[in-house]
Amino acid sequence: IDDKDTPEHYSPTYREQVEIALDYWEKGGNGALSYQPEFKIIDNPDADINVRWVENLEKVEEPVKEWLDTVDPPLSGTNTCMLK
Repeated sequence: IDDKDTPEHYSPTYREQVEIALDYWEKGGNGALSYQPEFKIIDNPDADINVRWVENLEKVEEPVKEWLDTVDPPLSGTNTCMLK
């Protein structure tokens, strides 16, 4: 969970909210998953999933823009929580 770019007004609860979301999905989420996800929080930029704050998706670096083009439904706007 990369929280170095999280704005100060979000930073007190950002990591906790990400952990709550991961726990929600581990416990079945909305019931629509056909599998049981398991998450382990590690500090490694090469992790399978990287969670980070993105203030504006229009201004992210090129590799992330390429990935965003593959997301269905598309993500747009600002302050969107993005899993990669």
